[in-house]
Amino acid sequence: TFDRTRPELLWRLHLLRTPQKRPPKHGAVDGRPLDPAQLEACRRNPLQAAREQGTGWSGRGLGIAQARLRAGECAALFPEPEVQALVLPGLPDIDPQTRGQIEFELLGLTTSAHPIRLFPCEADERIERLFGRKSAPVHGGFHSSGGEQAAGIRPVNPIPCDRLDHFRGGRVTLRGWPAATRRVRTSQGHLMRFLSLEDESGMAEAVLFPDVYRRDGRRLNDFGPLCVTGIVLDQMGACTLHVERIW
Repeated sequence: TFDRTRPELLWRLHLLRTPQKRPPKHGAVDGRPLDPAQLEACRRNPLQAAREQGTGWSGRGLGIAQARLRAGECAALFPEPEVQALVLPGLPDIDPQTRGQIEFELLGLTTSAHPIRLFPCEADERIERLFGRKSAPVHGGFHSSGGEQAAGIRPVNPIPCDRLDHFRGGRVTLRGWPAATRRVRTSQGHLMRFLSLEDESGMAEAVLFPDVYRRDGRRLNDFGPLCVTGIVLDQMGACTLHVERIW
């Protein structure tokens, strides 16, 4: 861990990499202007400064020959250069969601939390509009408000991804991050899709057959977690969700 927040570290990195020769025209940091000498000290190579202060191999020793020592005292073999403290602003840390979004943008992954916690699920709004309740990431059922729109398949029994094998033959809903996907063609030439969904509990495999893929495949272009409902089938000991609906 660092003793500074990320915005403060980024500001320090900015000072290190910016060839600034004079204080900025407007304002100061914490009420004090940035001193060019401080910027230069911050950019200076500590090893080079140590060589300049000591005599080194070109002198009479390893930088300690000219040190005035009393009996029983010792001196550092490679003394550290005296560097003025750099004036840095006290900046608060960014919120976890913004931090995760920046991490994903720069790294393609998140290090502070699982992306399912950091990014909104666009299916939540559609489910709430249809059934009067948002999707849930853990156990529990959905209770619709009735009506013609609520007829047919519903996002029932939301479960964690690692419990898929506990619901063989049942209809469940998974809410997970699309970790991997692969599109293939059937022997008849129709497109279908294999999908790996991940949440904080683990990973689950899902398959979209051609009819479902034609109808709901566009939902895979949504950025963020996906919410899918289907039947859990056991194929030679491996449970797969045969998707009936992408919300």
